[in-house]
Amino acid sequence: MTKGPSPDSMPDTDTSDKPVINPHLVRGYSIRGLADRDLPDEVVARIGYAAGIYFSHWHQPTVVVGRDARLSSPRISAALTAALLHAGVHVIDIGLVPTPVHNFATDLCDPAAGIMVTASHNPPEYNGLKLRRERTLDAQELHEIVALAARSSPPFTSLPNAAALLTRTDVVPTYLEQVRRYGDVRRPLKVVLDGGHGTNGPLVASLLRTWGCQVVELHCVPDGHFPQRDPDPTAPGAVDALVTAVRREAAEIGLAFDGDGDRLVVVDEQGTRILGDQIMMLLAREVLRQQPGARIVFEALCTRALYDDVLAHGGEPIVTPTGYAYVHAAVLDHAAALGGELSGHLFFNLPGFRFDDAILGALRVLSLLSRDTLSLSEMVRALPAYHSSPPLRIACSDTVKREVVARVRDHFARLWPVDELDGVRIDFGDGWGTVRASNTQPALVLRFEARSAARLAEITSVVIKQVEHAMRECEVG
Repeated sequence: MTKGPSPDSMPDTDTSDKPVINPHLVRGYSIRGLADRDLPDEVVARIGYAAGIYFSHWHQPTVVVGRDARLSSPRISAALTAALLHAGVHVIDIGLVPTPVHNFATDLCDPAAGIMVTASHNPPEYNGLKLRRERTLDAQELHEIVALAARSSPPFTSLPNAAALLTRTDVVPTYLEQVRRYGDVRRPLKVVLDGGHGTNGPLVASLLRTWGCQVVELHCVPDGHFPQRDPDPTAPGAVDALVTAVRREAAEIGLAFDGDGDRLVVVDEQGTRILGDQIMMLLAREVLRQQPGARIVFEALCTRALYDDVLAHGGEPIVTPTGYAYVHAAVLDHAAALGGELSGHLFFNLPGFRFDDAILGALRVLSLLSRDTLSLSEMVRALPAYHSSPPLRIACSDTVKREVVARVRDHFARLWPVDELDGVRIDFGDGWGTVRASNTQPALVLRFEARSAARLAEITSVVIKQVEHAMRECEVG
């Protein structure tokens, strides 16, 4: 990878005391932290100014800025925009939008870079920045920008040509017009829609009604307090209200989105949550019917049944580490027709829609359902399946979580084959267990799969006990 400007190549223009930039702000493929503590205006301004210099180096003097519904997002967006303008870049402010709309707008304005103010599925007190060029910036690139930010800051003087450098526009109508072309909802469906207090709710509700769908709305008013639902739709209890509403309304399907609208959770007509890798299996079969031999990308946490099913239907499965940036990079590098994660990120690699898009994902799932005589639960029951656990999260400090994974690896590697593509995956022969450090939170993520329920319970117990032992060792050490 060609590097951007070196931090040493930028003069230190700041003569005042520099604000402390939290070294843990870079989390995998985004900048993220507690909004008030880690992202005050001074820190945001430094990062924004450095990002403007960085993007200008890549001959991308236009930056598209969007924001989610978090309470701190307007403040952070304003500080970011001012700093970008001082860096001499043209800013296109698209306002309050879901992340998929921001990605669409950034591609529409090519050549442009993009910065989305969001902490995705993190709790309300968090916020962050997702930065992208032709693809999402990786950790190395983000660290380069933070290093630039530590050395230089905006001059904070009046900017006489600010009006010429700033454009405000509404891209939502164009997005809705374009995304609708990729939907094929052939009959009106009854849908319960859980917007998660983010910005997807109103957009998706209006879109579905253009096909005559009956839409029951939950949490569809954007609200940065997230008063009635966790911004993470996979959190314990997050979709309880959706499940209840689907059953009460006798709906055919329930849809839930995360805080910034790029992750999709699906509930069938019985109120059962469909796992992300099961949704991938349904979508992959449809893709392979239309594009025989297509490449299908998914993360290492997904069920082995997905890998086997892609092969059985003539596709080429490609496995990546967990994280939407890794999946996205593989989708682009391999010209894949579909990519996805267990957590609900979906990539379709279509013109104008090269990034993860839960709105497009919802349309594709609804299109499948509307064309089939089976209910969604019947469609899922027909899929091959192993006994799998949902992803399990265990709180673990950022300072030790990778050491814990290493200790777990060292223990099991003496007994079983271990794969280190993403954290550690232990192959027990008749099942597997995965332990990895979360990219975005102080936590470990675990998942287990086996050929029988009894063996699943055994593997789960053995691995969790070793994780807990490793955590105690790290705390003592």
